[in-house]
Amino acid sequence: MEKAVLGVNPWKFIPYTAAKTKNPTGMYSRRKLLSFNCHINMVIGARRMGKTFTFREQVFNAFLEKGEKFVWMRDNDEARKKLSLNNGANFFKNWQSMRLNGFETGEIRGEVILINGKTAGYLQPSSTFQNYKGSEYIDITTICYDEFIKELNRNKNANEAWEIINSMYTIMSTRQNGRILMTANALDKGNSFLSVIGLNVKEYGFYINREKSICLHYADNHPKFREQQQKSIVGRLIAGTSMESNLFDSEFIGESDLYFQKLPSKSKIYIIIDDLSIRIYRSQDCFYVIEDFNSDSYDGKRYAYDMGQARVGVPYLSKVHRQWIKFAMENNMVLYHTPFIRKKFLDNFKF
Repeated sequence: MEKAVLGVNPWKFIPYTAAKTKNPTGMYSRRKLLSFNCHINMVIGARRMGKTFTFREQVFNAFLEKGEKFVWMRDNDEARKKLSLNNGANFFKNWQSMRLNGFETGEIRGEVILINGKTAGYLQPSSTFQNYKGSEYIDITTICYDEFIKELNRNKNANEAWEIINSMYTIMSTRQNGRILMTANALDKGNSFLSVIGLNVKEYGFYINREKSICLHYADNHPKFREQQQKSIVGRLIAGTSMESNLFDSEFIGESDLYFQKLPSKSKIYIIIDDLSIRIYRSQDCFYVIEDFNSDSYDGKRYAYDMGQARVGVPYLSKVHRQWIKFAMENNMVLYHTPFIRKKFLDNFKF
């Protein structure tokens, strides 16, 4: 039975855990979410659980069976371009594992998504919604906004909610029919879009607003998928650490959790970005970023972020270092001494 969430109308909450599903693969299934017949369907959960996969399967089949076209949306043009690389090979990966009716080929040419050689949809970044006209999308039935909540360790735009809503309006305009699908990793409870729609997410389950025709699923991991995570290389690496609940149990963390006051006693210097005056320490499960307060110390640990600043004794920051930093940022394994040092770090480390 639906029940009110903290006495706030019109949101209703239905408790639900993945253990109730009979999905033998342990991956996410959209069936329960879509059964509420809402126009806007959102799922928030841990990465790699199959959220994007199941929505790609949904829009591919809608085109193959009914000719319904879609827009696949990301937050910026860089993300869009990554999906377009190699004719969209990454976007269409694993299609053989989907239950598709008549799929033969798929590719992306610029911003146009082709299935079986026919236009099935378009890629669009929400950050440049003003460059598009609604008339260009008059035949669009579905919008899928993938990763609408930005990770805490990535640059954010103060107008994120404005961009999301306006980009959707650009496509849907005043239409009363259609479907919006949205995915996110469980990272930021204070997300501006969740704030705009007045939703306070707490327990695992479905949050339904019939007035707005929204259903949001805050999804935990299926026990089989959880077991796969625990046995993985990264799962063993972070087992028992502060990162495990966020990465594997899709628990929320907030901005205040990104800062530290004192370095852990066992932390060791990892690298110093000499030209940015940034030091990065490392402990068991986290990187700690502080300002470089003594430029004459730690010879052999100093690197240049900018190739033009590289010199004898201060080599260019290696690909391996950059990959480790990227991994730590994507998995919320970076803490900062001050908001100022965080801004400096994020202004430079953009992946």
